[in-house]
Amino acid sequence: MRRVHRIATILVGVPLLVWTATGFAFTWFDFAAVRGERDRVEAPPVRADEVKVALADVLARAGGQARSVELRSVGGRATWIVDGRRIDAGDGSAGAPLGERAAAQIARDAHRQKPAIGSVVLLWDKASVVDLDVPVWRVRLDDDHGSEVFVSPATGKIVAWRNRAWRRFDALWSLHVFGFVNRDNPAQLPLRIAGGLALLTAMSGAWLLLVHYARRTRRVA
Repeated sequence: MRRVHRIATILVGVPLLVWTATGFAFTWFDFAAVRGERDRVEAPPVRADEVKVALADVLARAGGQARSVELRSVGGRATWIVDGRRIDAGDGSAGAPLGERAAAQIARDAHRQKPAIGSVVLLWDKASVVDLDVPVWRVRLDDDHGSEVFVSPATGKIVAWRNRAWRRFDALWSLHVFGFVNRDNPAQLPLRIAGGLALLTAMSGAWLLLVHYARRTRRVA
């Protein structure tokens, strides 16, 4: 069992060191800063007099049924979002995919300081964004935190808000879950093997400790 414990410890030593270091680092993060809560402002509320198209009419235009319906302000206008499609709540017109200028304005209006726009790019490559559906607009803002706002061209909703604090956290999280092997899904074979070895190390170490104290107890007796 000592041999098993030594071999498992050697094999899983580096992952255990990385997990411990990154886990400790997570406890020092300001998660309000990671989420950009101090920079973001909520979308303005929708007033009743702005809604001219009733929900029943919206559902009728969507074929009589929908899996999700949301009423929110998009670009300053009351908008129904039905299964990922925009319908203007004022005149009932279907919204075309948002262009660069509209996406930039939504991102800027969502920031408390209303900073200048750095760049606007429509991303199509899934590998270029983490955990987001594509296409998606990435709007970089010239603020103090390096904020990037991701806006869905279909719904006009902000689907992600990222900044320097988020990028530091994401880099550590990638190390923590072996993101260099599979960035999208931590349920991967290398992580399972390392986790199994870590469990084996802990269990064998606990067994050796129990045996050690059991022998000491017998000697004393």
